[in-house]
Amino acid sequence: MVPLNIKRYWTGYILVLVISLAGCYANNGPCKGCSTTSFSPDVNLRIIDPTSRQDLFFGPDAKYNLSLLRIKHVEGGVIDSVPATYKVDSTTHLLNLRLLYQRPADTIAMQIGTLKPRLLVIYTSTLNNCCARVVVTEAKYQDSLIFMAPVDPVRLAKMPNRLTVAF
Repeated sequence: MVPLNIKRYWTGYILVLVISLAGCYANNGPCKGCSTTSFSPDVNLRIIDPTSRQDLFFGPDAKYNLSLLRIKHVEGGVIDSVPATYKVDSTTHLLNLRLLYQRPADTIAMQIGTLKPRLLVIYTSTLNNCCARVVVTEAKYQDSLIFMAPVDPVRLAKMPNRLTVAF
């Protein structure tokens, strides 16, 4: 027979555990607003001219049409034959690129028209807060560091996955 104090302890422990889990699964409390898209491994890209700093695809002075842009993932050192998935957000002038979240880094080859392809390496990590999501921690373009995320998890949680690339 189990003493009454131990039964109360375990009953209280299980009750607290159930209430905590129910709050997360009910999508309310401190975790309110989580969705399946919170974990989406993606990045918003802006591609600009390195000299003029003008957007290459959006605005009245756009140098190129989006139909000339090809973005592909690089797997095993070979540019994949399947183009990368991205959405065009003409309101914010960004390309929302879906990352391959299979390794800590995703290498992407970007090509405009007949110009030589350029490589963008995006390093990611999972931010394990209430609404877990994939965050960009570092980015290298043509072997040069173009972005380094803050180490502080609070600042990192507030940062959007947004990169500007000078093509």
